[in-house]
Amino acid sequence: MRYARVASVALLCMVAISCHGCRKARKSMAGVGMTPASVEIVEKLKGMPPWDTVAPGDNQANARILQVLEDISAHYSLEETRSAIVAYESQPPPDDIWYSRLYVLEKYVLDVPDAWVPEKSLPLLAERWQEPRNDQVNLLWPFSRGPRGQLMLTGFFVTPAIRMGEPFNALGTFDFFKEQFGRRTIDSSHGGARP
Repeated sequence: MRYARVASVALLCMVAISCHGCRKARKSMAGVGMTPASVEIVEKLKGMPPWDTVAPGDNQANARILQVLEDISAHYSLEETRSAIVAYESQPPPDDIWYSRLYVLEKYVLDVPDAWVPEKSLPLLAERWQEPRNDQVNLLWPFSRGPRGQLMLTGFFVTPAIRMGEPFNALGTFDFFKEQFGRRTIDSSHGGARP
């Protein structure tokens, strides 16, 4: 019974974030053009393994994912990253049917918390890979913070056994996270503040 309540809270939270950005994202998609930077970001994303295919304990794949995400975070603006998300969603590669590359990108570049209690006024949010914890949702998952504040990829995708709610809305989620939490300001490689 308690598990069902926690799962329900997690599902409601994740539906809220996705739907909140849906309307805004659809209106703004028409005005977003591709830039050389957004093309570079898409190519970098395609060059990294989809997070949902990485086996537990595959340190080499996790290191590659973190390397690409750090590169994008350090060298591209949020506007360029957003434009790349639009481009990626319009032509997703066949090896990333769950959009897991975008899922980890958003969590890496934006300052999402590891414990968040959603406001009741938010619309419902659908999120595929959630780790519920009491009435809070760990929006940072599959990442966790290291001792110096750096992000570590510690969670892994088990199976898409049940698809709940709408498909993952990467652009809507990005817009919501950006509006609510802003850009992450910790350099993941060194744990220091980014200028």
